[in-house]
Amino acid sequence: MKETIRTLLSNSGEAADIEFEDLENNGRRSLLMDAYWEKCADESKYDMLDVVIKKNVGLCGCGHTRLHIVDGMVRFTAKLKAAASACLI
Repeated sequence: MKETIRTLLSNSGEAADIEFEDLENNGRRSLLMDAYWEKCADESKYDMLDVVIKKNVGLCGCGHTRLHIVDGMVRFTAKLKAAASACLI
């Protein structure tokens, strides 16, 4: 089982990276939004959270990333299902 999950993790790639584009061709605004998103992802340790979610998907078949805005910053959290409850759904 561990080897299967490790293989899935190696094939799944890295965490999603989002780039914002301003429709008014304001490059400064796009750079600020990209920097803000990167800062929020770094503070929430999104890379590690993504690996945890992918492992849960390998074990149970489901996992979700939640985005919360707290004090003006986006916080990433994971919603994981236990193996027993996932099998019942």
